Amino acid sequence: MIGQLFSLGYEMMTKTFSFLTPDFFQIFYVGFILFSLYSIIWLFSLKKHDASLVNFLWGLSFVLQGCIYFFKSLNYSLFSFFSDKFSWEKLTFTCLIVAHGIRLTTEFIVKDYEEGEDKRYQGLRDKFGAHFGWLSYFIVFMPALCLNMIMGTVIYAFANVDHNEISHLWYWLGISCMLFGGAFGALADIQKYFFRRSKRNEGRVLDIGLWGLCRHPNYFGEMCFWWGAFLCNFSAGILWTILCPLVLNFMIFYLTGIPTVEKHLLEEFGDKYADYQRRVPMIIPLPKFGAAIKDKMEGINMGNLNKGHQQPFSGGQQTHQNIPQETMKSK
Repeated sequence: MIGQLFSLGYEMMTKTFSFLTPDFFQIFYVGFILFSLYSIIWLFSLKKHDASLVNFLWGLSFVLQGCIYFFKSLNYSLFSFFSDKFSWEKLTFTCLIVAHGIRLTTEFIVKDYEEGEDKRYQGLRDKFGAHFGWLSYFIVFMPALCLNMIMGTVIYAFANVDHNEISHLWYWLGISCMLFGGAFGALADIQKYFFRRSKRNEGRVLDIGLWGLCRHPNYFGEMCFWWGAFLCNFSAGILWTILCPLVLNFMIFYLTGIPTVEKHLLEEFGDKYADYQRRVPMIIPLPKFGAAIKDKMEGINMGNLNKGHQQPFSGGQQTHQNIPQETMKSK
């Protein structure tokens, strides 16, 4: 019996860590390349006094990982495009990853050129003063590198699947999510770019277009994209890559995403942004449906309140006309 339990445990461990093949060490190879790149750009950020340069590396890192992992699956040979190692599924997946990375890189370059250092890093610079330069390597650049490598596991994993084991139903569902998320996020960023360029919008909260559907459509698109990437892995039975979208969601909801962004927006716009928070949902773009229910419920409540006030109280007590206006408002 002990032998059977040992065999069962060994089999479960083998399946769980089946991704630790010799090809798994590609991650360390790619990690060394990215580590060197992040370190070099950090040195440039010291000279420029702009830690936002790390943002431009975020998308570029996905481009590098996508290309390296894909061509490694072909043994770095163009002739493999004509062999049984080639997979249209992997090529389509990689093209979406590369396109997404290029879009993110372009967006951050334009933003940094027009607006300068990100307000999040400005806050850290004010907090740590002269020490922020060397500290930024450990609290900005290296955490970004580690997170990017975690996100990149979905790219690595799919590049190494057997394309004959892919379930096309789940695969195309994943590709659809990636296309939708990428397009949704890109459109949101384009709308934000042109809104901010217009002088008549100075001092206004962006609440039109996709930004009228939810307060963070760019984050919503990013989440859809990476959940789609996980579904592509799921189509080949790779479940451990769910770590990627889960980590991303955690970062967006609890760390450097929504909490930090909304804190700065509240400081900048005050009551205007507070009103925007009240009217528009955070990240799920369903405001019209939610607003319709809210307005309907408020209408029903006000109707019942007015109906009840039309009848005077018995026993010669005060009617609603005698109730002070301040009391009526508080109700």
